[in-house]
Amino acid sequence: MEEPPNAADLMATMDRTLLKLAEEPSILSAATSAARSSSTEELEGLEQITQKFAPLTLEKEFQDLYRVLNPSLTQLNNTSVIIQGSRGSGKSLLVQQVLLSIQANYRIVYIHGVAVPGANVEAVIHEIVRQLANDDIYKLSNQNFSNQVQLLNEILQLAHADGIPLLFVLDELDAFLCHRQLILYTLLERVATSGSLCNILGLTVDVNFMTKLEKRVKSRLEGTSTKFIVLGPCKSYDDLVKVLCSTIDCEELRNQVVRVLNDPEQFEALQRQYRLGKSVRWFRRVLYHARALYRNDLDS
Repeated sequence: MEEPPNAADLMATMDRTLLKLAEEPSILSAATSAARSSSTEELEGLEQITQKFAPLTLEKEFQDLYRVLNPSLTQLNNTSVIIQGSRGSGKSLLVQQVLLSIQANYRIVYIHGVAVPGANVEAVIHEIVRQLANDDIYKLSNQNFSNQVQLLNEILQLAHADGIPLLFVLDELDAFLCHRQLILYTLLERVATSGSLCNILGLTVDVNFMTKLEKRVKSRLEGTSTKFIVLGPCKSYDDLVKVLCSTIDCEELRNQVVRVLNDPEQFEALQRQYRLGKSVRWFRRVLYHARALYRNDLDS
């Protein structure tokens, strides 16, 4: 029976290995160079994508979300993301631009928790089935609640069969915090299942969202390595104006919006809204006014 090597023998072996590597530096230098080159190419590629797609002032948040969602397509890793921010902070725009930049074959299921609504579990299940399957085949109205939940699981399994990752975008995420949070738990169960290709992206304005989760749902969420992205307010009123105007494709209409925003009669009132931290829903009124001016210019 061989005796285990002593410390002196181990040190001698390590020294010989290091000397051999020193005599052949090309091995280490090639590996280091390749790693550095790959990292640099990835960084440069992400910077170019950011410049092309990222909303103004949300470049960092864009890169954070891009890094989370893109590997889920290339490596088929399940993921869950929660984006928190006040109304009008750019949550939906951020998601839209990241998905546009990825240009990959996601099967997206979008559910707005107020429009569906999220408090009605049967309505949410019906909407998921409608987007993933054919309602003519699955007669939900003739199913009891337990069968509907079972049907949801079967639909998720069928949708996974073609190998296309599923992305559930749950807008107004706090609207789903009802009926023992069954929808969230069911979807997170799929995210936690290896190889299910199921991903969740939630959008919420509630800063206390995590404290309202049931213990089992919170446990599932924490077990999926959830990424949290918080959108803060713009640093200045001018930055806010740039962000809002960047969402308008028509240059003539954008010029009219800038004209309204710089109107002395409107300027002080709008800045007051910003300083008070009000929702930027007031921008709709600016758009209505700018559109009226734009139409007048067209008619004249």
